Amino acid sequence: MTGPAAARISRQTVPPVALLSMLTATSAISIDIALPALPAIARGLAAPLSTAQLVTGAFLAGLGAGQIFWGWLSDWRGRRSVLLWALLGYSITSTLCALASDAEMLAAYRLIQGLCAAGPVVLSRTIVRDCLDGQEAARALAVVMVVFFFTPMVAPQFGTVLLNFVHWRALFGFCSVFGVLCMILTWRFLNETLSLDKRLRRSGADIARIGVQLFTNPDSRAGVLALIALTCGLGSYLALGPAITQNVYGFSAAQYAWLFTAIAGVQMAASYACQALLRRFSIDVVFKSAALLCAAGGFMGLIVTQFFNQSAIPLIGAMTIFMIGFGLMVPTSTAKSLSAFGPMAGTATAMLGAWQWLFAGSYSAVIGWSYDGSAKALGYGLCGAGVLMLAALALGVRTKTALLNK
Repeated sequence: MTGPAAARISRQTVPPVALLSMLTATSAISIDIALPALPAIARGLAAPLSTAQLVTGAFLAGLGAGQIFWGWLSDWRGRRSVLLWALLGYSITSTLCALASDAEMLAAYRLIQGLCAAGPVVLSRTIVRDCLDGQEAARALAVVMVVFFFTPMVAPQFGTVLLNFVHWRALFGFCSVFGVLCMILTWRFLNETLSLDKRLRRSGADIARIGVQLFTNPDSRAGVLALIALTCGLGSYLALGPAITQNVYGFSAAQYAWLFTAIAGVQMAASYACQALLRRFSIDVVFKSAALLCAAGGFMGLIVTQFFNQSAIPLIGAMTIFMIGFGLMVPTSTAKSLSAFGPMAGTATAMLGAWQWLFAGSYSAVIGWSYDGSAKALGYGLCGAGVLMLAALALGVRTKTALLNK
């Protein structure tokens, strides 16, 4: 999947942001559109609901592992061709999901679908890094993240509406069509962004070294730790949110869905505001402000779940503050994390995503294990994320001070 467009490299020409946004949203669409269909999938495949829920876990496992592969491959073979192959695989496996005859087969196909969906997720951020640096990269990523946050607002509602008219298998058919559309648009509008002289085939040791450098490089480590903190906080919310809102505060499933939509709306609005703030303030100023908001929301989450847990409103307020910081932090911390890696951006972006999911998965598992039927476990999870965020902020300030003193 190469062509004349693959030879045209331009750091001055930014790929269409709308296309990059669609690519980034691939994973969110694949997860969120299927959530309302889990009971129908269980009935249709004559499987327990717990077994049907594996289709989400399998996808997430593939999404985490696949980022390393696609990032490594794109540093060797270029962005455009690798992205097209990933989208082709995503479309094919989405079709296979729609045709699955039992829950185990569906879970296996979802694992491969997640592996393929990792391609557009990691490469959309990598392409931005190829074309832009620092402040400009953060502004472009802010626009991309608006669509990424918008997707969870509409995908579950869209899936629910679609289920009223068609079979659950059509949801995976929709994913397949979406993948084909992204593939066509990529072929038509996306030029190669990594020139031949910058391509490298890296060994496993090289990949591991880049993964370590994300934490040791002074320009990237604060951003990496901030992204891990964000993902840990979000993982706690995703793991415990349904149980706490419905079992502790008496929300219905529909009310939780609307709360999920509202939280995603807060993230989207903050991400949209981020691009405007970056036109007036430096990336470090926005990073610091976002970190303080996330930390405040995390500590507030602990306080309200310990002492003011008779109502869901204080907890929702704490989550809102945390998610405002989340929306501001993702573009700035991603740009800071990748600024030092240049042609290694594919592997660096992949390792960044892998680190996030590794830490967040372990963190949310521990937080979920501590759930005692109250909202306290979510408070612990948010507070821990707030502590990590303050550590990232302190690391960033110390690095900047050290550079000024040189």
